[in-house]
This record gives sequence, structure tokens and C-alpha cells, in this order.
Amino acid sequence: GPADYRRFCRLLRAGLGRCDVEVHAHCLMPNHIHLVVEPWEDGALSAYMQWLTGCYACYLRERTGTVGHGHVFQ
Repeated sequence: GPADYRRFCRLLRAGLGRCDVEVHAHCLMPNHIHLVVEPWEDGALSAYMQWLTGCYACYLRERTGTVGHGHVFQ
């Protein structure tokens, strides 16, 4: 729902302080995301995506009580 989208957007911003990337655009869909991300150093893109999707998956699994039950993103 809307709260899940807001949480994901907060994580998008929070990750910028953790990884050396710039997010130029994003589009959140019900079961996937589209991002235009520019990394500024080697490994920054994968680190950002791993942190972002991992944090959101943990949040969603805890909120829905579905820990360890299938994919969060397609």
C-alpha cells in the first residue's frame, strides 16, 4: 500500500548516504521497480542495490509475517 511505497522511497534516499551513487529517476510498480542509478565508483551500484532491496525485503517480511516465503522482487 501507500505506506510501503513511502518506506521504499525513504530507503532510496537513505542509501545515498551509504553508497556513492546518484539516483536520477525511479518508478515504483506493484511487484518491481525501475531505477536510473549512476554509480561513482566500482562496486557502488551493486552495494546500493543489495542494501536497498535487502532492507526493504526485511521490512516487508516483518510487516506481513512472511519471513522466508518467496521473492519480494521479480
